[in-house]
Amino acid sequence: MDVTESVMAALSKPSPATLFALGASLRERRAAAPAAEQPALSVAQDTAASFYGFLSDVQAKTTAEEYNKMASLLDLGSVGTVALQNLLAEREHVLRRLLMGGLSESLMLMGSFQYVKAWEREIQALHEQAAWRLYDALWELSLLGQPDLAAAERRQAIEALLSPCFDASLKSTEKTVYVGWLFQFALLTALSCCQSAG
Repeated sequence: MDVTESVMAALSKPSPATLFALGASLRERRAAAPAAEQPALSVAQDTAASFYGFLSDVQAKTTAEEYNKMASLLDLGSVGTVALQNLLAEREHVLRRLLMGGLSESLMLMGSFQYVKAWEREIQALHEQAAWRLYDALWELSLLGQPDLAAAERRQAIEALLSPCFDASLKSTEKTVYVGWLFQFALLTALSCCQSAG
């Protein structure tokens, strides 16, 4: 399975198994990729590994029903699959659009959480650990796509994206879905960097 098929599987049906397969595809791609693609592929592989760990931990701490509800909220569905194919095919200015659109998309996603049920508070540690890993990934991706951006602006943009991970007013399930969406966003951004570098 190539990287595009693997990422579509991992994002349309996110699970430890689909992310494990994506990791294998990314390793294979990195082995043959030109030097210009290596930094973005490294971020994509690290992000896939962190997303895998996050979903594995969430799965271990929830019932099957709760996990299935959360996974269904992360399902990109057919519209997302078409958007993903367009994203990976269209190279010009794609990273800038992803980074600029990330905050507005995250706000729209947060508005869709009114139907999600809350669950145990102990999951908060997973959100905080995931935010740490996502901070690194988003910082590296921002450096790749916007090298001239001031460090303070980069920090402000990334912390704005990560702030819902620490918001005490949000339910645990809302944060879990949001963290999952951020992992998906980071993976797509990393893969678009590969396309731009290629």
